Amino acid sequence: MARADVRFEEAERARRKSRNRKLVVGFFLFLGVVIALESPITRVRQIVVEGNRGIPSASVVAHSGLSKGMSLWQVNARSVSRDLAHSLVLVESASVHTDWWSGKVLIRVAEKHVVAVYMANGRFYNLLNDGDVYTSTTPTTAVSFPLITASNDHPALGSTVSPAVSLLCEQIAHLPLLDLQNVSELHVSHDGDADVYFNNGFVAEGPIGHLSVLLPKMRQAIAYFAGKGFSPGFIDMTGGPPYRYSPFGTSRNTQQGG
Repeated sequence: MARADVRFEEAERARRKSRNRKLVVGFFLFLGVVIALESPITRVRQIVVEGNRGIPSASVVAHSGLSKGMSLWQVNARSVSRDLAHSLVLVESASVHTDWWSGKVLIRVAEKHVVAVYMANGRFYNLLNDGDVYTSTTPTTAVSFPLITASNDHPALGSTVSPAVSLLCEQIAHLPLLDLQNVSELHVSHDGDADVYFNNGFVAEGPIGHLSVLLPKMRQAIAYFAGKGFSPGFIDMTGGPPYRYSPFGTSRNTQQGG
């Protein structure tokens, strides 16, 4: 046999051995993956919910799509977070963490919360910090939160009253309730500003998007005009200082100060 033929056969045998080794290694790798997927070690053995106060843990688990015994490989954190935010109105956000060693899946929930009450047609509705209409409520419970009114008198549960009311709720969420104790009502005007009614009879108007910063300044302006002996009236704070004061029943440009 020629030397070239011998070398060719040797090369062919080497290639067949290499191919066979790869097939064997591939088979055992595939077998290992199957065993790993089916092993109890890679199964969800515990589901823990943290951060929830108003939502029962069982409800969070039920809407997460997770269950004990399912493969840890099937836990999709992004999908679980999205499903919880869409299916549970009180869920503002949710994060999911998987511990492969213990088989524990941790769902950490950030909840929305009631920040104000909306009054329309003699009825009262709890508003969440993103402006969603959560539940109807009673006048007795309503006094625990700031009261909001607006021109839209047809709120629907699970929806928003208006973008302006939603923005107002977001601003209120940044304020301590103590800062709103002397406020009797917040009215969303047609031009998108907020008229803030105080218990001492004064009314101050300012941009909704700046309410959390403006509210302390409103109290200072009221103290200034009251200290000058002015009776309760309207204070226009839609622009910068000096702020305009006008008695009720007159044009809103009588006095400046504050």
